[in-house]
Amino acid sequence: MSYVVTQEQYEILMKAAKALDEQGVRSIGPDNRGCLYRGPDDNKCFIGHIIPDEEYDVEMEDLCVADLIDTFGNVVKGFEGQENLKLLDHLQDHHDFGRLWKRERGDNPNAMQDYVKRIVEVV
Repeated sequence: MSYVVTQEQYEILMKAAKALDEQGVRSIGPDNRGCLYRGPDDNKCFIGHIIPDEEYDVEMEDLCVADLIDTFGNVVKGFEGQENLKLLDHLQDHHDFGRLWKRERGDNPNAMQDYVKRIVEVV
């Protein structure tokens, strides 16, 4: 699966991926229900790293990316428009549910950055 992104989008994704890799853990709430855009200890999920702090609202929690954008508008800076929704949803799922990121993380502290590099094509 490959997604086409601009250089600016790629830089945003890589910054979020790097922050997530440095964070090293998922942003899980005290009830362990799932990943949060903003969790305990200032942890963030992948998409949470893209949402500017000044635009974050606790009402965003439990919303998928599509509902987040429908409800809060242009909060995922640099990824306006429906054409980016599949990519953002894919990256959110990859991290939130711990699929490859969790498995790869044990061997690779840059797992999310490497994953972004594998799935995007920069134009």
